[in-house]
Amino acid sequence: MKKYALIACTLATFLYTNVSSAQTITLDKTTKLVPIGWSVAEDIKFQKETPVELTPDGQVVSGTLDEDTYLRPTGWRNMINDFYYSAASPAMYPPFFWEPFDDDWGPGPMPAMLVPTYKHARYKGGTPITFASDGTVISGTLDEDITLSLQKGKYGFVNFKGDNLITFYPTGAIQTATLADDTRLRPVGWQNNTLDTSAGFVEFKGGTQISFTQDGYVTSGTLNENTLWFNTNGSSATLPPKTVVNFTPAGIEVAD
Repeated sequence: MKKYALIACTLATFLYTNVSSAQTITLDKTTKLVPIGWSVAEDIKFQKETPVELTPDGQVVSGTLDEDTYLRPTGWRNMINDFYYSAASPAMYPPFFWEPFDDDWGPGPMPAMLVPTYKHARYKGGTPITFASDGTVISGTLDEDITLSLQKGKYGFVNFKGDNLITFYPTGAIQTATLADDTRLRPVGWQNNTLDTSAGFVEFKGGTQISFTQDGYVTSGTLNENTLWFNTNGSSATLPPKTVVNFTPAGIEVAD
């Protein structure tokens, strides 16, 4: 997680180096603030006794959420699952996305219903969050699994695990996250590994951290099975399961 925290800090620095006179304050109480880039203010609560980075006009660049909150991720256009299940009376209309019905509401069990999230994901309360200049979340900890398409114009989507940090490139492409399932993906350098029937795909282990290029190719991940890999220079290596590998244009680097 230290690696992911560094990535989040780097993203924040990159995105807001041009914001003059930005300030960081420590909240003395739970406070409702407006994130940067929002055109309509909603009740987003930030946790007391935590630092908040603000623009000169008082908009939040980064802070710590006070409670689980539905927000739109920078990669919202790539989201596949755009509904959540809620217990609700069939005679009632769906609530807006960040105020779901309480499953314990009413005198007895309620039938399940689908409620649209409008391309929002639920982020975990008590965790840091960073906003992009358009008001979307570029870095934050998910409170639920999320499914995203990986490469624009190509079929394929990946389930990412909740309770883990997820970050995006400013373009909306996934940068870092944690796989929810064992998943076969193409790493950087896959073109040198198409001699067998794998077509350059490698299986990565569910529940482990993974990172991508902006084009959706793996730059770092944990292998799930024995893997024979060929580098650009023609050298090769057979790697065992649970090996963390960094993939570069020059070849692989096995993490310590």
